[in-house]
Amino acid sequence: MECFHVSSSQPSFRRNSTPGIFFHQAYTRVASWDFILKRYFNQTEKQYHQKLLPNKKKNWMVSRVAVKDAVRNLLREQKNHACYPITFEIGSDELGKPYLISDFTQDIHVSLAHKGKEAVAIARHGKSVGIDMETIEERSSGFYDLVFTDSELELLKDRDQAEWTTRFWVAKEAYGKFLGKGLQGNPKAYEVQLIKDDHLWINQTEIKTIKHQNYIIGWTL
Repeated sequence: MECFHVSSSQPSFRRNSTPGIFFHQAYTRVASWDFILKRYFNQTEKQYHQKLLPNKKKNWMVSRVAVKDAVRNLLREQKNHACYPITFEIGSDELGKPYLISDFTQDIHVSLAHKGKEAVAIARHGKSVGIDMETIEERSSGFYDLVFTDSELELLKDRDQAEWTTRFWVAKEAYGKFLGKGLQGNPKAYEVQLIKDDHLWINQTEIKTIKHQNYIIGWTL
């Protein structure tokens, strides 16, 4: 069974044993952001946050809050382990892939994405995972030429173009994050080969996609 919950602070979706978090940035008061910073982030993370440009700080915070809540849900549901978000840290490798730093999150893989005031994140034990979110919108002809193969264009025929080009794009991004190296400037290399309902397949990897408000969110299964 799948469910997708939304609230103003830390909504979550779950697919079997893979908890995910959708975070809506509802806070406007500085005091609220200060509270989140103190509750969620250790000293190393706070120092990193302080070095960011002002327009980057909130995006960084909402995406990391989403990751930390996804990890806490996973630990609580699979390990019956409750923890405070400040007790583990989120790092990034040279390609930007996030990873966890603590003595109790070994072999937990995470992925995140953010768009505007929203962020999504997912955590999985023992297996790599990728997630992405994008706004549903019309794409230019140049976008089609750059992103989709001839086979994908056939699959897209007779579908709602704004919605399904976004689903394909999200699937490619999620798959690139699953591999740990992103699109590497060549989105055609990750070809959507099969569609079944709202599930897409790239190189035998299944990507679940859902529509939420004006977003498509997709993650690898």
